Amino acid sequence: MSRYLTLALGLCLAYNVALATGTATFETIDIDADGQITMDEAKSDPDLFKAFGGLDVDGDGFLTLVEYSAVEANDES
Repeated sequence: MSRYLTLALGLCLAYNVALATGTATFETIDIDADGQITMDEAKSDPDLFKAFGGLDVDGDGFLTLVEYSAVEANDES
């Protein structure tokens, strides 16, 4: 149980840091921490929300970390 509490507190801290710096990460957008971003979660980042359909390569309605990494790769170039 304490492992989950530690994880939850860590995610909350990461989310607050990201909000303060204006930087969205996979972890901050994946609010329920299930390892995938839904359309509802993507709404927190307007650019990601607009690009969601093109990034969801397998068309399952979720973005995985691999699919999301395409966004980060484009931001770095």
